[in-house]
Amino acid sequence: MAMNYKPSMTKAELLEIATANGVQADDSMTKTAILAALDGANSRAPDGAELNTSPEETAADGQQAAQSGAGQAGDREGTEDTAGQETPAEDAQEAPEGYNLFVYAGPSLPRGRLKENAVFNGTFEDVKAYLADVIADYPLVARMIVPVERLSAFHVKVKTPGNLAHKYYNDIVSTMRGNKEV
Repeated sequence: MAMNYKPSMTKAELLEIATANGVQADDSMTKTAILAALDGANSRAPDGAELNTSPEETAADGQQAAQSGAGQAGDREGTEDTAGQETPAEDAQEAPEGYNLFVYAGPSLPRGRLKENAVFNGTFEDVKAYLADVIADYPLVARMIVPVERLSAFHVKVKTPGNLAHKYYNDIVSTMRGNKEV
């Protein structure tokens, strides 16, 4: 029987699905490797058939697919940077699932375009679409939008030097200074 899962699911959700279906996966694997293992198990199981693979075979297939650059859904190749190495998934911002209330945790932008701690209702994609003109001028604004439930932890990161959130905040401030019109 084919397993139903989405590449947008969290690593924990994918591990749960893998465990429930007898696919060898553990917490030390990356999300991409878990997806590759699930894809490998799905490709070997015709519709309506039970999975009859050994855990070792499934894990080997998952690791082989991850090393060969197979994408999350198995239908696209991994992205490579200029050095020829696979770009880590953490660099791309994933849309938080299950949240419908977001807050902008960055600095207030000039001319009232976006205020610090502005709250938005809707999916992450809806919020990014609403702020498309702002994100076009200040691309890091998208990285400063977090679910309300995560705001307090994110504010700590923003105020702590050495965190990406702190860097993004300061980069937005630097961009504002460079975009000042006289």
